[in-house]
Amino acid sequence: MKTTQHNTKSAAVIVCLFLMAITCSRSYAVPEKGINYPGNTADYLSLNGSTSIDRHPGITANSLPAVDEINDFAHNQVLSTYIETADCLSAPIAYEIWGSGEYCGAVGFEFGIYNSETDVTYFLYQKFGDERNLVLGAEQTGTGGPLTFFQEAGEYFIMGKNACDSTWMSGSANVMPFNTKTYISANVNNICAGTPVTFTASPDRIDNLDYSFLWSVNNNIIYYGGKEFSYTPLNGDRISAIMYSPCFDYESNNAVIMLVKDCPGNFTTWTGNSSNDWNNPLNWSNGVPGPGFFANIPGGMENYPTLISPATCESLIIEDGGSFIGSEFLNIKSAMVTRNISSPAFHFLSSPMGYPYPAMGGVFPANQQTTWARLYNEYSGDWNNLTVSRLFDQRDAFSIQSTQPQTAQFIGLLNSSDVTSYLYYNNPGSDPDRAGWNLIGNPFSSAIYWNQVTLNSAEQSVYVWNGSQYISWNGTIGALSNGIIPPQSGFFVKAMGPGYIQNRSVTIPLSARVHSNVPFFKESVANLLELEVNGNNHKDQAFIHFNNDATRGFDIASDARKLYGIEEAPQLFSFTDGLEFTINELPFFNNEIIGIGFTCGNSGNFMLSASGLESFDNKFRIILEDQKEGIFQDLSDNRQYSFSYISGENEHRFKLHFTEISSNPESAEFKIYSEGKTIIVNNFTGLNGDTQVYDFTGRMILNSAFDSGNQSSFTLNAAAGPYVVKVITARGVQSQKVVIL
Repeated sequence: MKTTQHNTKSAAVIVCLFLMAITCSRSYAVPEKGINYPGNTADYLSLNGSTSIDRHPGITANSLPAVDEINDFAHNQVLSTYIETADCLSAPIAYEIWGSGEYCGAVGFEFGIYNSETDVTYFLYQKFGDERNLVLGAEQTGTGGPLTFFQEAGEYFIMGKNACDSTWMSGSANVMPFNTKTYISANVNNICAGTPVTFTASPDRIDNLDYSFLWSVNNNIIYYGGKEFSYTPLNGDRISAIMYSPCFDYESNNAVIMLVKDCPGNFTTWTGNSSNDWNNPLNWSNGVPGPGFFANIPGGMENYPTLISPATCESLIIEDGGSFIGSEFLNIKSAMVTRNISSPAFHFLSSPMGYPYPAMGGVFPANQQTTWARLYNEYSGDWNNLTVSRLFDQRDAFSIQSTQPQTAQFIGLLNSSDVTSYLYYNNPGSDPDRAGWNLIGNPFSSAIYWNQVTLNSAEQSVYVWNGSQYISWNGTIGALSNGIIPPQSGFFVKAMGPGYIQNRSVTIPLSARVHSNVPFFKESVANLLELEVNGNNHKDQAFIHFNNDATRGFDIASDARKLYGIEEAPQLFSFTDGLEFTINELPFFNNEIIGIGFTCGNSGNFMLSASGLESFDNKFRIILEDQKEGIFQDLSDNRQYSFSYISGENEHRFKLHFTEISSNPESAEFKIYSEGKTIIVNNFTGLNGDTQVYDFTGRMILNSAFDSGNQSSFTLNAAAGPYVVKVITARGVQSQKVVIL
């Protein structure tokens, strides 16, 4: 699958994070299909972009298409009972619709028409996307006066019908609940005991209304007042607030868990000097943490703690690069996990917190004007901007970019149970490659092993963003080493097809947790060729595996689609029957030919390398053909091939020829012999190819192309003695020993 960038880039305006933030601009390309890499986007806003409600003027009656009366009414027995059959002179009059606006509460919004006619039935339609659906049971008969409807939020149209004709009322009613969602923030967290903290409630909406809130500590209301609340917290205190004026809060706002330390206090730091056993005192600087102790796990350790029995401590801090397994056994009041973001590249970030879900603004308390966060929208295939109030659900992952060094801090209680994410497959486009892509997060404070994840109606392969490329793993092979997904990382999976969402899921169990620095035994895989291309300070990989249980088409249990990375990075893939793969498993046939694609947004010089040739039977030869240059190279002799590329060239440049060396001399397609210092090759194939000559040390002393003519000759300026001549074509390799006099 491909996400080629268009030559014409669409401008994307990025508004920086807080209300007083500066304005910046970026330009990104929009893909043709498949998943857009995080740098590709349409217009979006940063974390604190405007969230004001757009008051649409409504669609006028003249802009609506005509209604097919036969389809809408003639065959609807229920509705037809409301149609008067008395004589009439004309269709109903179009009266103005009233009631657009925001309302406190969640149901029973009021709207209607200013007038009505007797002998006319008024039908209610609600807009869903580009369609208008009839609201059954909401029709009313005209009284000669106003009519009122009570419905949930939405955009509504009213149509009147009598025995003569039908008429849309003028405009529409766009009614919505008052947005009471509020972001709760602390001016400081991870503090010493006795430190007063000011908490601020920032409504998601932007206006000049006066707001009042009910402030709670550990679910007990202790303050009734404005947007700010000052309090000296204890460790583990949960601070929250709900709006009560001008509307009572029906939204689920974020809550802040406070991490409060004794300074100085009882601290112990993980050393991992002995093992990964939490309960071994040799693994801690100040003994095994117990009640009242703060435990700290730094990054860069040889071993990381695993807890397998109940334990208690005051709080746990996991620094960037650290790992911990056993949250279901640990009784603590608060935990903090940090992740450093030092480069301006995009990152997929997930939360290890099970309760409460931290808000985006709390995860990034500093440098917010230079931080952008986006969520992948499966329906549209685009990236949607997020604000500071967006909660970091443990099932989700987000694309994060910061142009200044940033530290993400997750404060709460660690997730301690299996996590199931349900997969969307709603993209309405005609291209199936666009549908079913879901961005999911690693929900734990350690890495996870993909082979332990349970998939339901989803393709087997997983796709992880490494900052410039999507790297994949199919359960056996791939560029994602051993299928290990790091902590606080997101990844893409693809749902298999449409249907009920509860039937499509990914379940990440507690048993999938691993420490990512633990070495895995990598079992050798037979008949596996790994290709890697390097250039422009980036690389990409593609894998070809001959497996007789596979098919030549796309296999949901083994193949991985090609997802394209950033523009300046080289892109390598194989293609079979018009499909593009980063992992391609297929059955083997003699003299197999597989196309290898290459493209890059920047011109340059590149190196293509092959590995895994030893996994094939030595009777096979793998020949790389550069169709642009007309060069054939036997990868068994030289596993690296350098080439130049100009951006925009035909991406179907290479072919791999997998051929079996014949043991029957009579089947030889070349006659190779020497006369003095001249080597002569008689070509009976009609193919172009290369002639290579090696001395007795294995050093290549000649590499020359020949055309499809019957005979070619090559004179060597070399010492007398034995030499090996190899003739390479798309059909295979033939070798012959000769003697130069």
